[in-house]
Amino acid sequence: MASTVLVAALAVLPFAAQAESSRLQALSAKVDALAAQVAALQARAARVTAAPTPADLVGDWTLTGFQSEMHGGAGAWQVRSYVHQGTISLYDTGKYKLTIASSGNELINGGDTVQSFASPEQVVKGKWTVKGNTLMVDGNPAGTISADMTVITRTGANPADNTNVMLVLTKQPAP
Repeated sequence: MASTVLVAALAVLPFAAQAESSRLQALSAKVDALAAQVAALQARAARVTAAPTPADLVGDWTLTGFQSEMHGGAGAWQVRSYVHQGTISLYDTGKYKLTIASSGNELINGGDTVQSFASPEQVVKGKWTVKGNTLMVDGNPAGTISADMTVITRTGANPADNTNVMLVLTKQPAP
């Protein structure tokens, strides 16, 4: 009887081992898949916290901006507002091309009417680079780069001439 049980156990053992091996393989595949997902998330987190490189910014950006000015003095004051629209292309050579047009309104010395104006489109070319999370244009800070590298913003105020500026660059999708 004992030998029959031993023979039966030995006969079943390969099937039990094979079933256990299948479960271990399935578990191993799940662990490998989870490890790959964790590695991908770690890479994304590292990328978001890393400083952008010039290669991250190469491409075309839409520029939208607003500027206001208020100048005063005895008998001579003026209020102006401008809207800026254009594009800037950042090339992998470290050069850029900015195409911009501005329009706006002004009121001078309490005049009865607001005068509107539009400037012709202008093209400016120069050099750009990245310093930390700042876009540098011709050696000057031009804007702060968002963590996902799709938006660059610039705000500024000059109390000496009461000028306030806000610029937003939005990355255009690659063609």
